[in-house]
Amino acid sequence: MKRRIFAFCLLIIMLLSFAACTSNKSVITVSGQDINEGVFIYYLDKVMSNPAQYGVKEETKENLISAAELLCKKYGSAIAFMNENGIVISTQRKQAVATQVENLWSLYSAYYKSVGVEKTELTKVITHEYRMKQLVDYYFGADGRNPVSDSDLKEEFVDLYVGFRAVAADLTKVNDMGETIDLTEKEKTALKKSFSSYAQKINDGDSTIEEVNISYNDSLGLITTEEPEMSLVKKGDPMYGDGFFEKVMDVSHGRATVIEDGKTLYLIQRQKIATTDEDAFAQYRTEVLETVKMPSVEKKINKLAKQAECEFKESKLERIYEKLSEMRMAKSPQETTE
Repeated sequence: MKRRIFAFCLLIIMLLSFAACTSNKSVITVSGQDINEGVFIYYLDKVMSNPAQYGVKEETKENLISAAELLCKKYGSAIAFMNENGIVISTQRKQAVATQVENLWSLYSAYYKSVGVEKTELTKVITHEYRMKQLVDYYFGADGRNPVSDSDLKEEFVDLYVGFRAVAADLTKVNDMGETIDLTEKEKTALKKSFSSYAQKINDGDSTIEEVNISYNDSLGLITTEEPEMSLVKKGDPMYGDGFFEKVMDVSHGRATVIEDGKTLYLIQRQKIATTDEDAFAQYRTEVLETVKMPSVEKKINKLAKQAECEFKESKLERIYEKLSEMRMAKSPQETTE
């Protein structure tokens, strides 16, 4: 009996040891940093999902693997650089990593597992994104080596963001069958005429955006409980259609206009965001700094990546590619991550 128990325990130990080894197999070494299969798979999957974004012109196996290898080189080079210079990720950014990983895992865990990416490896690649943000702070933050002044950031802020208050109306309605359909051209024309009249009243000084909001809700038989809030939109914000940012930016501060965007009609009044509302700038300061200075940090890491001593287990990388290719071909577009 003792021999059986001993043999069973030995088997369990061997299986656990094997599982630990297979889940942490290193396939790339960059500047002394081991990169395992899961991290490489994550980057290769990204490249295969959008080759052009990662500089792949011809979608061959060699080019796709090479692009994923480059991402791994940047990943490893950033870790090595921070270790050498004693730079650590802030607690706030670590918390942000944890939140983002939980959100992604709750949505895409089945997909990640199917391709061979575990939660620990997802955490590693998301941590790299915040590692780059930390480097922006290291170089250009308030206490950085080359700090950027608030006055310079405010100039960038008003170029990157536009602020406005708005009254919004759907260009759709629900019919008697419970279906959502577009407004008729007559209904749409009447709504645009009404909004244009409201905008004119604001521009003539006869009404405020708050008063217009009340009037519009009254016309719908609704009671107004909140005033239109300040909205800040960044250039290229996917929440709005192409050209929305530019249309708002073309409006003078304090002036109102009507903008159609997708299935929504907006009566907007442009607001100042950096001179009269300091809280807006304070809230977005870090994001502005990262947007403006991230290219400089990426250039630095790209240079280190080119100079890094690397070892690639090419046969393993090719096998991973073949397996991932087969899996992706077997899945529908809805089953893959963006």
